[in-house]
Amino acid sequence: MRARFSGITIMVLLLMGITARAQDASSLPYQVELLYKVPLITSMVWAPDGRLFFTDKNGPVYVASAEGELQDTPLLTLEVRQENEDGVQSIALDPNFAENGYFYIYYTPVPEADGSMFNVVTRFTERDGTAVEPVDMLRFPNQSPLHQHHGGRLAFGPDGYLYLSVGDLSHWNVRSQNTDDIEGKIHRFAVVGDELQIPDDNPFPGSSVWAYGIRNAYSFIF
Repeated sequence: MRARFSGITIMVLLLMGITARAQDASSLPYQVELLYKVPLITSMVWAPDGRLFFTDKNGPVYVASAEGELQDTPLLTLEVRQENEDGVQSIALDPNFAENGYFYIYYTPVPEADGSMFNVVTRFTERDGTAVEPVDMLRFPNQSPLHQHHGGRLAFGPDGYLYLSVGDLSHWNVRSQNTDDIEGKIHRFAVVGDELQIPDDNPFPGSSVWAYGIRNAYSFIF
């Protein structure tokens, strides 16, 4: 006999599970403490010295010490679009961050003066708790009609290359399957000086595409 559940029944069961877990929390060997309020954290990474770098969708990039103390002012505040899923998507620290202070942000900046819109990967240098020397490493047009599906994960792989997931930007019908389009892919780049270059051993010669046919990879892990 098959069990049938209505939407209300499933919601009640979920709430019962949440309540049960909340009641059990008192017996857990740790405590939950609210350190600081951030509207919407989109990514976080730890530096070699134990500091936590994390991004707020609305523009700020924060730093907390290894002891959990939030820096008085944000490391950086970007001017970003605010519609739907627009904003700051991801942060990645350079593999040599301890020496060069480089970090990378993938975000949707405010439109240009002529109304054109882009997604951008910018490299900054962290120096004495501030972000300096911005360098745009990648900029591509974004005509997402619904302001969504940016994908949004930046991460360095164990091979030292920079990987970036880009969602279909609402163009779900064709672009994810077309390797000539940037949308709906995970891209793989070599960071060479102030540029992103295509590694010789990428799957498609002369293309940054590492994997394609992806709707909206908001995260991935090695």
